Amino acid sequence: MLTNPDQRAAALDGSLPWADVIEEVLRFEPSIAHAPLRYAVHDFTLGDVAIAAGDPILSCPAGANRDPEIYGDSAGSFDPTRTNKDHMAFGYGPHRCPGAPLARLEAQVALPSLFQRFPQMKLAVSSDELGSVPGFIANGHDRLPVLLK
Repeated sequence: MLTNPDQRAAALDGSLPWADVIEEVLRFEPSIAHAPLRYAVHDFTLGDVAIAAGDPILSCPAGANRDPEIYGDSAGSFDPTRTNKDHMAFGYGPHRCPGAPLARLEAQVALPSLFQRFPQMKLAVSSDELGSVPGFIANGHDRLPVLLK
């Protein structure tokens, strides 16, 4: 929301629900970019790809969340108004994060409070200068300097 002032204003005036903002943040920048490496326990085919027992498998929720076949031509854009709110930020099936409802609740409380308290908050540096968390699994910034005003 620091790089999307129009969307921030819409969320603050209530015309854009914070729940939609939160789901889009989760889709667009999930905290887990790649799940830890797994190995196939039996032979199977996924699409046109044959995977043999013992082959390494790397799951990439961040990539899945930007699939144009699922999200259309705007898959690479932050758009809280998109109709498809599905995403892989919390995983799927038996390995789905049990803390997902708590994470959503925390964001639903924290983000409106933060932006209502500091409506003019902005990045203190260009978004290009925000470093990424080093590593392969986590997704995020290693720093987030802001001006609160």
